Amino acid sequence: MCNPNFWSSLLNHCPDLDIYTDWSQKAETASAPSGIQPIQQESHQSPPSTLNPEAKEFIPSFLRNPPQNRTPEASLQCQRERFSKLEIPKPLSSSVEEAAATANPVVRPKHYKNPLRVAESTSLCSLRTLNVRPKKTLEPTPPDLIQILAKECGHNLTEEICNAIRSAKSNIRIKIYNLSSEAILQALAQKASEEVSVWIHYQVIKNHEKFNFDKNPLVSLYPNTKTHTNLQHKKEIIIDEKMAILGTANFTQGALVGDVNCLIKVLSPQLCYLMKQNRSGDCLIGRRHCRYLSLYRSGPDAVPEIIQHIDKAKHTIRLAMFILSQQDIIRALDRAHRRGVKVEIIVDTHQRKTTFDMLKNLHSDIKIFEGTSCGRVHCKMCIIDSTLIVGSANWSKKGFLHNTENLFIIPQLSSQELALLSRIWDQTLAHSEPITPENVTIKRSLASLRPLHLPTSFSDTED
Repeated sequence: MCNPNFWSSLLNHCPDLDIYTDWSQKAETASAPSGIQPIQQESHQSPPSTLNPEAKEFIPSFLRNPPQNRTPEASLQCQRERFSKLEIPKPLSSSVEEAAATANPVVRPKHYKNPLRVAESTSLCSLRTLNVRPKKTLEPTPPDLIQILAKECGHNLTEEICNAIRSAKSNIRIKIYNLSSEAILQALAQKASEEVSVWIHYQVIKNHEKFNFDKNPLVSLYPNTKTHTNLQHKKEIIIDEKMAILGTANFTQGALVGDVNCLIKVLSPQLCYLMKQNRSGDCLIGRRHCRYLSLYRSGPDAVPEIIQHIDKAKHTIRLAMFILSQQDIIRALDRAHRRGVKVEIIVDTHQRKTTFDMLKNLHSDIKIFEGTSCGRVHCKMCIIDSTLIVGSANWSKKGFLHNTENLFIIPQLSSQELALLSRIWDQTLAHSEPITPENVTIKRSLASLRPLHLPTSFSDTED
C-alpha cells in the first residue's frame, strides 16, 4: 500500500521536479526531463468487484476472544461443563447391551452364548457416555474351608462321614480308636470296589467281616499292636489328601448318635499332609493360621501350649471334656477364674469326682457340671474367647503323654462358628447338673445317660 505522505515528502526534497505534467498527452510538444522516460498507460477496464459493500468487517476469532488459561484443571472443568449440557438418553432396559443399542444405533454389541459376558464392542467410553454401570457377576461362593459338625446343630454325623467317603477319587486314610458303624463300613467297601485305596489304622474294629475287607487288596487294615497303655486314640479321616475330618467322635453308632461329640471338616492339603506324616505344625486355612498337634509317646507335650492360651483369656472359657485331670491345666483355669475370666466346665459323669476333688483342693469356686441326660459328654473341646481347641485327647496324663492323639487349634472364630459352638454348649448344659458334694459319688448307668438308649459295649465306653 502506498504511503499518503510520499508526494509531499518528495517535493520537499526535489522542488524542481514537475509532477503535474502528463507526459503521455504532451509527448509531441514537450520532452521529459533528462533521465526520465514517459510512461505509456494502456487503457483497460478491471472486472467488477464481487465483494458485498454492506458486509460486516471480518475480525479473526483469536482477536474476538481473549486467550484462556489452558491448565489441566481448566480443561477438565471445561469438558465437564460441555458434557453436562449434553442430553444423554436413559436406557429403558437394565441390560448393558440393550441400553447401548437403544441410545446409540451405531453401537451394535455382539451376542454371545454366555449371557453374563458383556459385549466387547460396548467399550468403556460407550458405557460412560450412556451412564450405565455393568452389573458385577457374583462368583459362586466356595464351600466353607472349616465346618463345625455336631448333632446338637442338626448335623447327621454318620451321613457327613459317609458323604466325605463317597467323594473320594483316589485314596482314604483313617486313624480311629473304634470303628463299628455299618453305614461307614458299607461306604468304605463301596469305594474299594471302585478302585479307591482304603487304609485304616485302628484300635478296635467290628462288623467288618461281612464286607470282606480281608480279601480286598485295596483295603489295608493295620491294628494297633502296642500295649494297652498306648492307645491309637485318634479320630480322623483323610480324603484324597485334600479333605480331613477330625474331632472327638469314634465311628460307632452310639458315639455319632447318642453322645455329645464335635467333628471338624477341613479343606486343606497342608493339614492333610501334617496328619498323614504324624507331624505337628501350622497350616494356613483361608486367612487363619490354624495349628495341628500330633501327640504320641516321647512326642511333643501340648500342655504348655494349652496353658498359654488359658493365661491369655480375657472374657470366657468354656470347657466340655470327657476326662479332665491334668493338674497344671486345672491350676491355669483357677488362675483365670480368679482374675475375672468367666470359667465354665462340663465333664462326663465317668470321672467327675477326680475333677471335683482337684478344684476343691485349690479352694476354687469354679462351677462344674456333669452331663446327666445328654449321653456321654465325650466332647473334648475348649472355647477360649474366639479360639477353639478340639481333638481326640482327653486332658489327662494318659491323654497327653501315652496315647496317640491329636489336637486342632482354630483361632479367630467367626460369629457363625461361635453360634454353632454355643448351641452345642447350651444344649449340653441344659441336660447337665451342678456337681455337689452330695451327688458327686452317685453312679449313673450309660443307659440312663443316653436318651435313645442305644446299645453299647465296653469298648464303646472307654473312648
